[in-house]
Amino acid sequence: MSEKDDWKELEEWEQNRRTKEKEKYGINIQDIKPHKIKWIDKIVKFMKTVGITYVVFATIIFIIAFVAVGIYLYAKYMSIKSQVDIDLVDTIESMYNIKIDIISQDTDNRGNGNYVIKPKNSDIDITFNAIKNKGNLKEDYIARRQKYYFDKWESETKEKFIVKEDVNDTILKFETYIEINNYDEIISAVKSINEFSEFCNNKKDFAYWNIFIKYEKIIIDPYTSPSTTEEDAIKNAQDQFKIKSEIIQE
Repeated sequence: MSEKDDWKELEEWEQNRRTKEKEKYGINIQDIKPHKIKWIDKIVKFMKTVGITYVVFATIIFIIAFVAVGIYLYAKYMSIKSQVDIDLVDTIESMYNIKIDIISQDTDNRGNGNYVIKPKNSDIDITFNAIKNKGNLKEDYIARRQKYYFDKWESETKEKFIVKEDVNDTILKFETYIEINNYDEIISAVKSINEFSEFCNNKKDFAYWNIFIKYEKIIIDPYTSPSTTEEDAIKNAQDQFKIKSEIIQE
């Protein structure tokens, strides 16, 4: 093969390489001119100016992408949830391990609307309300139980509690709490809450009642589970006080 043929073969190989490169990347790397990558230079210059390394920059981009994906998935979930219908009776009975009767309802033909419900074989005589809207459910079973017992409780200790009661579209929000001024008052506050718990015969759902200790803007939940003892509650409250106080100070 002559030298001329060798050059011709090399030129054909180069042309094929450039063709494949353009098909794959949309451009030949050799054809990129400086003015086409000025925006890259600007980003690099900005990163150097503010002292951002490539790792930090990549981390920022990752976080932004992660948050964007999270927001999208949450919006998608809420959209799907709003279209899915739920069985109100099964949902409430499963949530609280109780059996219920529907006393009355004001609903459309798909069962969306307001309900008045009564627990079967309950230890107390109460009714509660529920609002169903496709896959969304609001109810005040726990709030009604807490209010029933708190209203029945007769004790001087009761005066230590602040009571907030609000009804929004038939749904009751009921909370009782004790305000403290310092760390040393935690034990007394927990003992007062425990006295109320004992009046209620230490009901298994007591830990889910809206009853707590408040220090300035800090909410402290001493009873974190149905098996929480008074000693556990005191420790829980003290730990939360320390941790949340440090966060606020920062």
